[in-house]
Amino acid sequence: MSIKSNMNSLKKMNAIAYPKLSPHERFKQFIIAYAENDEGQCKKLVNSCPRFTYLGSDRAYTERVQASSDIISIFLLQLIEYDKVIAVDKLLGLVDDKQKVTRLEKPKLGEIYGFLLAFEEFCKETIGMDSRIMIQAWNGYDDRYIQTIIKIKEYLIINQAVLDEEAKKQWLEKVFNCTWERRLKG
Repeated sequence: MSIKSNMNSLKKMNAIAYPKLSPHERFKQFIIAYAENDEGQCKKLVNSCPRFTYLGSDRAYTERVQASSDIISIFLLQLIEYDKVIAVDKLLGLVDDKQKVTRLEKPKLGEIYGFLLAFEEFCKETIGMDSRIMIQAWNGYDDRYIQTIIKIKEYLIINQAVLDEEAKKQWLEKVFNCTWERRLKG
């Protein structure tokens, strides 16, 4: 047999064998070819991969669901962080004044206040629902986070926190709205 006929029979064999590879076998062969820098083999494996048409939920809907989940996660992680900061401040308040312990300054309290108001405004204006419903949707009937928000707000009121408008604006525009808009465009 000539080289040309060997090449033709190899092409025919590849045309038959490649589509029959299981996803795992195809993956392994691709990784081996990629590791060996064999672009031709990589292309053959990719091009011979079976093609499917999938049905799925409306992308605009599913992106909103996922984006809202992500934003709630961001909010709750930051809420927990701010709750820890306030808890430490409360503990320091119990320490004897002779120790001259540095407690939270009013601007930090204003930042926390801005964070909470930004989230509430985002939920109301952008999503169109109460922030407590958003939190409950992603955390079930556990009202721990709602209670944390209430306790933080009480602490802010007792300590006469002044809203940090810039912090509120940053959280609202650069985090909540930006994340929402980027996900819905993507």
